[in-house]
Amino acid sequence: MENDVQPKAGGFMNVHGKDYEVDNVTGRNHEGPAANTPVRRLTATSIIGDPVENTKGERLGKIDNLMINIVSGGIDYTVLEFGAFLGLGGKLFAIPFSKLYLDPDKECFILDRDRASFADMPGFDKTHWPATNDHSYFNDVNNYWGAAIQP
Repeated sequence: MENDVQPKAGGFMNVHGKDYEVDNVTGRNHEGPAANTPVRRLTATSIIGDPVENTKGERLGKIDNLMINIVSGGIDYTVLEFGAFLGLGGKLFAIPFSKLYLDPDKECFILDRDRASFADMPGFDKTHWPATNDHSYFNDVNNYWGAAIQP
């Protein structure tokens, strides 16, 4: 039986006759049933610190952290830092991860909210995070977003 995985010059692999060099450089799959599907997986460290903009291209803040559901293994919500200037001030907001989408060309996440909407959005101070079992905070977040984040 032949070895289907062969090393290629430059460190890229040729697997089952497919050259991944183009996919690895662009982040897109260029053939098969999911051709040109945008990025599907990112490391947590590559997401944390990413900018978040609204659909008008206005900067809303950056992703401060990710809250992982240890039962399902999925990301329940992102923690968005909004209103900080040079790392000072600002407030944190729990945004359901499903409300963000990646713009790979701009290398940022998009949230369909304007800056004024943060005045009514449930948030918290950087030094006083809600307890992970704080039902009142998560109920406020769920009511605002119409989502089902479980404490």
